[in-house]
Amino acid sequence: GKTIIDSVIRFLSESLGNEVNATTLRQHLRVSNLPPRDMLDDLSVAATIERLQSVFQRSLSGVLAGNQLIPRKEAGEILTDLTNPDGPRLILLHGRSGYGKSGVLLEVTHRLIQSAIPFLPIRLDSQRPESGDVYFRDILGLDDHPVRCLLSVAGNGSAVLVVDQLDAVRWTASHSESAWQICRD
Repeated sequence: GKTIIDSVIRFLSESLGNEVNATTLRQHLRVSNLPPRDMLDDLSVAATIERLQSVFQRSLSGVLAGNQLIPRKEAGEILTDLTNPDGPRLILLHGRSGYGKSGVLLEVTHRLIQSAIPFLPIRLDSQRPESGDVYFRDILGLDDHPVRCLLSVAGNGSAVLVVDQLDAVRWTASHSESAWQICRD
């Protein structure tokens, strides 16, 4: 009601001269204890991306040693690269099993939220790609290609597509060519 409208008007007036987009506005509402409603039937792109972010973070938080995130310098390095306009467009995080790659990604996603940078996480071990549009719609809940959905939320700002557990795609499976094409796209 009026509280949300007053908060938005105050935020917009305080943000004069700064770029305001859907992500920064939704972040402001969350910080102001006025989070957007979580409606099960809300199929908007922003709500779907936020749901995928929450699912991603919960899935990684459950495997933390002692339920504690261990801060790693790699997370800071990745965020620096992501926020540098001249930085790399593709960052590949690799290492042996159990070395903390998922923990680094979890920390990076926490920092992306703090920086109001929209991101779309996809975990290929639990969200297996099988066939293009069906995958985007039925598995991820998106009405279009993930990159187009992410860009629609980011506007002119930066956005990050996070693909975790690429090694979970079994190249020998019956849908291997389709799965590989979806990942490559």
